[in-house]
Amino acid sequence: MLSAAPAKALGLKEKGHLGAGADADIAIYKPKGSVAETLSRVEYLIKDGRVVVRHGEIVDASYIGRIIRVDTGVDDSALSNEVRELFDKFYSVTFFQL
Repeated sequence: MLSAAPAKALGLKEKGHLGAGADADIAIYKPKGSVAETLSRVEYLIKDGRVVVRHGEIVDASYIGRIIRVDTGVDDSALSNEVRELFDKFYSVTFFQL
């Protein structure tokens, strides 16, 4: 639900669904008081068919993922400082690595 639309918008056919040919990437969340609270901590994370997080704790730190970059065609200088700060706060790569 959280990844289908972004994956489709980015043209990533192997992401955002659980059908044939999809990467075995699944995030499972435990419902909490609010959506923000629920999404603040993953309960289980399965990446390429391997359990990486169990009960919110990393159990397989040896997994090396990959970074997917998309050229949006947006001039970096047009982005506000607020967007840059949010990006740096919530993403695992910094804005300037893109």
